[in-house]
Amino acid sequence: MELLPLEVLPWPDFESLQWRILRDVEGLRHAQIYGDPGQAQRGLDIVAVAADNSGVALQSKRVEQFGPAKIAAAVEAFRTTARPFDVSRFILGVSREVRRTQSLDSFKKLQEELRPVEFELWDKRELSYKLKGAPEIVIEYFGKDIAEIFCDPFTIGLRVVPDRDVVAVREAIARTPEETTGAGEKIAQATAQAELDPAAALALVEEAQDALTDGGFAGHAAQHEALRSSLLLTVGRGTDATRRRLDQLWLALDHGQTTLADIASRDISRLAAQINQKAARDHQAVADRAVYLYANPLGVLPNLTDLLIGDVLDRARMVALAGETALAAGNYAWLKKGATRIGNVAAKLPVASQNDTLRTRLRILAAEASGKWAPVLVDARTLRLRHGLAALVQARYARHLALNQKFAEADASWDEAAGNACLARRWTDASRWIFCRRAFSGRWRPFTANDLLPVQTALSAHGPDPTVLTRDEDALEYAYGMLADDKLRPAAIAAQRALRDAVTLSDWEGERRARRLLADILRASGEHLMAANHLVLVGEVNTIKQLGTDQSTQFLDVTPHLDAKPWWIAGAAYRLITAQADLIPDDVVPVVARHALAELAAATKGTLVDLPTFTGSRYLGAIAALAGISERLSDEHASRMLAYFEAQTPVDGHRYHDEDEAKGVAGILATHPELADRALGHLVRLLSRSELSRRAKAHEAVTDRMAQARPLLIELANANNAWARELLDSENPEEAPAQQIQEARVRLEEQLVHTPGVVTVGSGSSSISDSVLVRTLPVRDQQAALGQLLERGASPFVSAPDCASYLIAASNLRPPADKVKRLELLDRALALVLSPPESVEDALNAHFRHPLGAVRMPRNRGTRGEAAHLAATLARTRHDKERVRTAVLGLIGDEAVSELWATQALQRLGDTMAPDVGFLSGQHWALRSFSAFLWSKTTEPEPVGHRLAADPDVRVRRALALHLAQDQANEDVDIVSAASNGASAAARRRDVRTTILGVLRDDPCFSVRKATVAATPPAME
Repeated sequence: MELLPLEVLPWPDFESLQWRILRDVEGLRHAQIYGDPGQAQRGLDIVAVAADNSGVALQSKRVEQFGPAKIAAAVEAFRTTARPFDVSRFILGVSREVRRTQSLDSFKKLQEELRPVEFELWDKRELSYKLKGAPEIVIEYFGKDIAEIFCDPFTIGLRVVPDRDVVAVREAIARTPEETTGAGEKIAQATAQAELDPAAALALVEEAQDALTDGGFAGHAAQHEALRSSLLLTVGRGTDATRRRLDQLWLALDHGQTTLADIASRDISRLAAQINQKAARDHQAVADRAVYLYANPLGVLPNLTDLLIGDVLDRARMVALAGETALAAGNYAWLKKGATRIGNVAAKLPVASQNDTLRTRLRILAAEASGKWAPVLVDARTLRLRHGLAALVQARYARHLALNQKFAEADASWDEAAGNACLARRWTDASRWIFCRRAFSGRWRPFTANDLLPVQTALSAHGPDPTVLTRDEDALEYAYGMLADDKLRPAAIAAQRALRDAVTLSDWEGERRARRLLADILRASGEHLMAANHLVLVGEVNTIKQLGTDQSTQFLDVTPHLDAKPWWIAGAAYRLITAQADLIPDDVVPVVARHALAELAAATKGTLVDLPTFTGSRYLGAIAALAGISERLSDEHASRMLAYFEAQTPVDGHRYHDEDEAKGVAGILATHPELADRALGHLVRLLSRSELSRRAKAHEAVTDRMAQARPLLIELANANNAWARELLDSENPEEAPAQQIQEARVRLEEQLVHTPGVVTVGSGSSSISDSVLVRTLPVRDQQAALGQLLERGASPFVSAPDCASYLIAASNLRPPADKVKRLELLDRALALVLSPPESVEDALNAHFRHPLGAVRMPRNRGTRGEAAHLAATLARTRHDKERVRTAVLGLIGDEAVSELWATQALQRLGDTMAPDVGFLSGQHWALRSFSAFLWSKTTEPEPVGHRLAADPDVRVRRALALHLAQDQANEDVDIVSAASNGASAAARRRDVRTTILGVLRDDPCFSVRKATVAATPPAME
């Protein structure tokens, strides 16, 4: 069927059909039949409102013939009739098909004349087309058989009739709950009778509140509490008023409704002031302490004795809130101190089913505090507790087992908890505890978490439903929002609630998230140690390392966590200690060393529980901590540490801790002369084996002792160890065989061949070591290599790291003696600083660098800093140096530039930079360290020295101390022979340096203090 039989519809049905199309197909609002039969309709039959609030009008024509004259008449009636509203769209609805050319031509002409009003013609074909996808309307007007023939394929679903309760709620929203429940009338009557008959008024208020509560509007009922309380006071039942408000306060706290709790607390205080009774005062004291406990952003706990106020139920609620707060904070000392009292409070609760949950919470807390889980576990396993509470006991016991590294037992207990939760139809809890098993598996069975995903998904499908303990589901999200708005107090309170909920429900992953968020809030609030404790408790290694790095003057003492059983807690504590190794107080160093060496001893015995290949490993963390304090170890501890490394089973590749091992042995080598031979031998062999261990400190520990290391290096080089050979060549390149030097020269002079569409990667790996050898040749024999290196460094077809290597290698070579050639090279180098060519590699990998990309690659730093270093090397005259200085200063602040190389470029310019010391002291740490070098020579301007001495970056303060030492010592040597004016200026500089060194001697960082001790000048004769 192509068209619907509109002609069979009676006139009212045809008009009604068009009304349905306007409303349900076109989606117009307020569609209405315009006027009753016989009324003047102003040329309109149906009116409606479009989404933009413009008017829409339809004139209905059920006719057998409809030609140009009738179209014109309809338009004329519309155009000449005044209406009380605007119409921007006029529709002519016709029951027959309009196809004659004369009719369509007339329609098109009138369509233009009516503009800006939109004129549309809905004939039989157009109306049928609009109803093609509306089978419900077609069935209503033509029947199901025609609908099945005419409409697109469809399925008719059952119409859902809303429940009576839903309808009642909808009506209450429209008419207010007070009106629909009759509560408003009762409240009005109570207000009128309050003075004459307060008892009757009270009864009316109670009836009104009950009606509102029964109707699902408890919040509206609570709005009349003030009236109820005042009436209770009037009839001499004031303590009933405070008791009722206190119960409501506890309920509000249970649901995380702090505003309602605060209101209730103020009401209780107001009422208690009018009642001279101990019970009312107790209610006020309970309310004050409960709100304080809940709303304390730091989770501070009073003594348990101070909480034992009020009746038995109030005491139980208070102790449960405090105990769970202590558990969330990891404050087991508070719990252990009150273990017996907590158990006694639970035992005194009245035996009634409504107290079962509170009693169980207290019994679990007593078990957490004392470690005696058997009584409550027996009740859970023998079903003396309901399934839901039994599940809670088993889940909390699982958390206890997990924190004692009883991995399989914890997994089984969570599984048992999930089973009991299913029997209690607590699907959300069951799903959560299966997820706990998945999350916890990463602590003992990595990469197996998804094995339980199908079970968790199946259980989730049955929910959501209320949890066994009341939980504030919005707490975490609210805390995030408050943190984003920089409202730290409400953020902390909400995060504390989220953490408490997660801990009490044994939500392993929820606890991690809550502690992570709370740590962020505490960091923003300046509570760095508390933040560190929360991060340690969930093993957040990367975040806690950053926290430690950011705190450049405050030592965050997490050493108590080194005694923790879980390897991830101790491992995270070691990582924070490592990040803050320079800040560890002298008396804490032996404590850290003893713990770390005990870990190594346990590893040797095979008793250390750990995942030693993971970043948060206890074992790896212990080695990293020892490396951080290696220069401060006692002789005994240093010897034990070195002996452990020496006793390791030989390997051909690398170990995960090679870098830290090298750092630790280098520290021993620097501070323990009696162990120097053993340490140097071990370090050389380690560096020859492991590329990961070849960091600057370890490398310098060897190169500073080349005389002692040379025999070991020669032995390794003869055994074809490339690292040893390269180190020997770099330290004494002039002793390298001539053939080796010539081979290096050939490699540097050889032109690179580029394949179209290919970026060269790795070609610069040997260029720096080759340049060290070529540097031993006469200057004229270095020039071809210098030019070729500069050309390679400028190539857009070479990767950025390789370009950087070529430019550094070029800096190692000697500039040509010919001024013209040198200036040509200088111009080329400055061109790379100011306008380097666009890298093809960057263009190819640009789509991998978007922050939201599924695959991300870090953006390569450009080579402008290395080019600046080469330009500074080529600069000879003051004019040349000024050109380089101007170019390099333009790089400062550019994140795509290595400021370390830019700083080294400025260092090569020497005294040219002296006027810029103040500017440099406010830049990147490398430039601030350079400014410390410049300032220590002149000590002017003096305020710069004080600012550098208080710099937040220890590297800057350390550089200042070292340069002050050197310049003070050098000036002391020259001061005797200086003229009187010179001696006076030198004495002033000495006084300023002495003052700044005095500040640095009290620095919290060991390395700075060490530098100042070394900087103590010799006594003046």
